[in-house]
Amino acid sequence: MKKRILIVEDDESHQEFLRQALKDDYELVVVGRLDNAMKELNKGKFDLMLLDILLPDGSGDSLLAKIRGIPRFNNLRVICMTILGNLEEGMIQLDPRVRCLAKPFSEKTLKETINEVLPEE
Repeated sequence: MKKRILIVEDDESHQEFLRQALKDDYELVVVGRLDNAMKELNKGKFDLMLLDILLPDGSGDSLLAKIRGIPRFNNLRVICMTILGNLEEGMIQLDPRVRCLAKPFSEKTLKETINEVLPEE
């Protein structure tokens, strides 16, 4: 059974890059807004969330802070994606397991980071 990834990214070209890079190995759900991300999180279980920090309806770190206060999301792994450079130190204060990828990143870097974050079964 494929692991499920929620992609929260508003830029359509980046959505397509992520889809193409990951579609063969994972079940993907892609949304472009925080409110839709929360709806998807409440509908089903995900193994990983790829979370853009700058979104049209708010910041990804606010979503991360919100879900970390909800016990059923304790096992959800998160990789933050941002054009703002290296935010990992600040994000780790919200969640010590979080990883950050500075945009743009390669498919190879994306896959390596996912493999580091997702536990093997």
